[in-house]
Amino acid sequence: MASANLQLVLDVELNVNMRFGQRHMTLRDVLDLTSGSVIELDRQVDEPVELMLDGKVIAYGEAVVIDGNYGLRITEVPEAALQRDALSQYAPVPHATEEDQA
Repeated sequence: MASANLQLVLDVELNVNMRFGQRHMTLRDVLDLTSGSVIELDRQVDEPVELMLDGKVIAYGEAVVIDGNYGLRITEVPEAALQRDALSQYAPVPHATEEDQA
């Protein structure tokens, strides 16, 4: 049954983000940004980039350029991201059918 439930969601599109780093800024600093402004992030160049799903890190990797677009070469998938329970929050809740209630 669990395998059948998983099959239902395998084609669901999810929004994943790559995070190169971050910076906390005041509203004043954000409003002062102009074309050409540079924002220093909290990471070194050699640190891994994070692949995130719903604000949670699901993999680490190296940024690459593929045909002029950014990509991510996965170098590590944290153990927690591989656990079935970690993904269960994205699975749909089964609804009772008339057959189930009979």
